[in-house]
Amino acid sequence: MDTITKRAEVRKIIAAQRGKFFTAIFNSKQDGTVRKVNGRTGVRKYSKGGINVIQNKDDLISAYNVQKKGYRSVFIDGLVQLRAGGKVYNFED
Repeated sequence: MDTITKRAEVRKIIAAQRGKFFTAIFNSKQDGTVRKVNGRTGVRKYSKGGINVIQNKDDLISAYNVQKKGYRSVFIDGLVQLRAGGKVYNFED
């Protein structure tokens, strides 16, 4: 799967959740470590009114991580597995 198709597909799956929980397992953009985010998009409660610096980046999605209690960026290109809506999506490089 090419990068543009993967990005569009992942964004479509997460947008279909409409703020419901999803789990993303991905390789970090910085050092390649495997990370897991259990969170949701659309959370505004803990925002301090700053600017979303990743809103114009195609390879990142902003999500509120429930376990870490903070906003995290999910690196789409490094995505290994996405669990959303009762389904499991596996991605290969």
